[in-house]
Amino acid sequence: MTNAWLAGAIPIVYPEPEYARVVRHGINGFLAYSFHETVDWIKLLARSPEYVTTIQRAASDAAVAFSRDYIIDQWVGLLTQEVKPSYQVWLRRGGRFNRLFGYLSRYRTQRQNERFFYKTKQLQLEQISLKT
Repeated sequence: MTNAWLAGAIPIVYPEPEYARVVRHGINGFLAYSFHETVDWIKLLARSPEYVTTIQRAASDAAVAFSRDYIIDQWVGLLTQEVKPSYQVWLRRGGRFNRLFGYLSRYRTQRQNERFFYKTKQLQLEQISLKT
């Protein structure tokens, strides 16, 4: 389902507990209890291109919380903002893992620089394509 969101597709899934927890039925995807219900949702979408666009926007918004970058940022944030202070207290009591958090800090900086580089490169390519 999240892969469908990330690909820009509209998920039509069986209402298993995890799907039902994440899909907002009729807003960012559909829950279907049978094959026939799935076909009905597909027919509805085929008749309503505006509805498709609305659902795709909501699905795109929902996909952000499952993107690779978002999940990496969440983990790095947890480790650097919550675990690191506890770790530093632990270090003062005699623990030794200073390299791990130095690595995480450098990794976060590298990721930010990488994003900036790709955004800058994308803008340069867009400017080139506008000139031609």
